[in-house]
Amino acid sequence: MIDHQAHDARTRQKILRAALDWASETGLLQFSMNGVAKRARIARTTLYLHFPGKQALIDAAIDYEITALMESVRNVVEIYDSLDDRVVHGFAHTYREIASNAVLQAVLQVNPQLLLPHLMGRTTTLQRGRQFATTLVRPGDLPPHLDAELLGDYAVRLMETLVLSPPPSFTARPGGPEEWARRFLLPVVHSKPPDEPAPGS
Repeated sequence: MIDHQAHDARTRQKILRAALDWASETGLLQFSMNGVAKRARIARTTLYLHFPGKQALIDAAIDYEITALMESVRNVVEIYDSLDDRVVHGFAHTYREIASNAVLQAVLQVNPQLLLPHLMGRTTTLQRGRQFATTLVRPGDLPPHLDAELLGDYAVRLMETLVLSPPPSFTARPGGPEEWARRFLLPVVHSKPPDEPAPGS
């Protein structure tokens, strides 16, 4: 007996893999449904059964990559007990995974304007990143005055800046991402309430 659900899942995975492999080679400049069908070695009708159009396929491919990234980051973060270690190593691992993503780098080189809908304003992609960051915070990690969602928003914005325009000092040293997390994220994590004077003031 054929397990149609499992077969559909494998076909969908095959399509997404073909789409991502193509995007990693040429960005999205020549991306087409016909081309993906050929690469996946499936009929066009089968492709359209899973994805009604090009944008739906691109959105699904982005979702697939983000889900894989989140799983990878969570696996790293869960190794560490202290909040500081989780912040530093989670941030550094996230940066390296994004910066080495072949699809993202190809699109940034070939047609970066296609990324704007995912990076500007209140996009689903950025909102998902913020929400994921909050799930990495354990009960009691943060002081009462510091909201986990606010910290997640700050971390995502910092990450976006570094990925799109990394300073030389950030990429030149092997421990650059960790250093940035210690310098710019940990002070926020350990910040005092607004009405509490800083030490030595």
